[in-house]
Amino acid sequence: MVSFISFNSFTEKEKNQLLKEDINQDVGTDIELDYIFSMLKPKERALLTLRIVEDKDFNEIGSILGISNATTRKRFERVKNKIQNIIRGRLQDEGKN
Repeated sequence: MVSFISFNSFTEKEKNQLLKEDINQDVGTDIELDYIFSMLKPKERALLTLRIVEDKDFNEIGSILGISNATTRKRFERVKNKIQNIIRGRLQDEGKN
């Protein structure tokens, strides 16, 4: 069972978009995958898995999910933003304890 997500599979541009530098320094490069995945919808998890774990390009993902390339890219961007917000919320919760 995988407990952490490694951001090594992201490009530098994707890393910078996903995590701002100050959050990245606080969290490090490993985030609890189980928690993040529990906060995502099944279609979001599928998209993330296809892009990051299986290293599929947007055309392949679109074909698999039955959506256009542009829709695939936009949804991936939204998933990355959602993960960023999840991480921020997690950090705020930890700061309150």
